Amino acid sequence: MDIPTSEPGRIVLREARPDDWEACGRICYEAFAAVAINHGFPPDFPTVAAAAEPIHSLILHPKFHGVVAESEGLLARMEPVISQAIAQSG
Repeated sequence: MDIPTSEPGRIVLREARPDDWEACGRICYEAFAAVAINHGFPPDFPTVAAAAEPIHSLILHPKFHGVVAESEGLLARMEPVISQAIAQSG
């Protein structure tokens, strides 16, 4: 169930939708790149697009459930929840 986010500063949690994949990829890239660079390592993903592709596949997978945090119409965070069947099979 989506709740309108018109109230400034309000954060709403909702299920990830197929059209969220690009924003989720950007969030993933920025988070992992910041940690890697901070520790002197190259980023795990070379580009935002490279981070977004696996997320796109996950969001479309029937056993994947992702939760996003949205504020004022913009995604701020994503948390994946993967069913145990996928986690065990790799």
